[in-house]
Amino acid sequence: MLQQDGSYTLGFAPLTNVGFARRLRDPGNAINVVRGHPYKEVGGRMITAIVRYKLPPQIDYAACRKHFHKIAPNFREVTGLISKHFIWSESGWAGGVYQWERIEDAKAFYTGPWLEGIIQRYGMKPQIDLYEVFAVTDNTCGKVELFEETVATK
Repeated sequence: MLQQDGSYTLGFAPLTNVGFARRLRDPGNAINVVRGHPYKEVGGRMITAIVRYKLPPQIDYAACRKHFHKIAPNFREVTGLISKHFIWSESGWAGGVYQWERIEDAKAFYTGPWLEGIIQRYGMKPQIDLYEVFAVTDNTCGKVELFEETVATK
C-alpha cells in the first residue's frame, strides 16, 4: 500500500525508495515488493547465468580451487556483473553462477576472450543457461525482493 510519505507497506514491512530498488526501512522485516524492475532504468532484467564445463583429468579439486581463487578478483570490474559464485562438483564439472544486471552484459561477456580462454583451458565450449530473476531471498540482509513483470516480458 502506498503511504503519504512515498513509502510502501506490505503487512509489517515499511518500504522506501533508495537507489534503484525500494529498500526496507527496517531490514529486520523481510518482504520488499519492487515496483518496476530495479534494473529497468539501465535497460534490462536481472539475469542469472549458470555456466558449466567438464574438467579435464589433469585439473583436480585442488587445481580448480587454486585457479578460481587466482581469477576471482578479476571479476570485480566486469560490466554489469552483480556477483559470481565459482562452483565445483565431485562429478568433474565446474563453472560459475552469475548474477547480471542485464542480459546484454551477460551475452557480451560470454563471447570473445572469455570464451576463448574457457575452450583453451577446459577443451570444450561451456554450457550456458540464462534465466530471468523473478524474486531474490537474501538471508544475509534479511530481505526478500519480488520483481514485478517488466514491460519487455508482457
